[in-house]
Amino acid sequence: MPALDLRMLTSKWWFYFLLFLVPLFVPPYTSEPLAYDQVGELMGVVLREALKPYGWWAPVFHIITIFLVILVWKFNWKVSRYFYAYFALDSIFMAFA
Repeated sequence: MPALDLRMLTSKWWFYFLLFLVPLFVPPYTSEPLAYDQVGELMGVVLREALKPYGWWAPVFHIITIFLVILVWKFNWKVSRYFYAYFALDSIFMAFA
């Protein structure tokens, strides 16, 4: 079986279109029955309530992100390692939050 070439796959426009459509067809997993028209409200409540305890971190993350984007723009590859490490840690934090 040939290996999957992710670079070729992610260069296609339809790949991102499919990523956009997947949440529309995957039913939500809830402990109580949920009508399909309530999914938007559920997602809003989950995001709003899950991020409340970490609201005071938002300015810190925004300032660090802006600072790193400026550094990457100015120094290019010299700081890209720190840029990737920051976004990896940021993604891990968001996954646990």
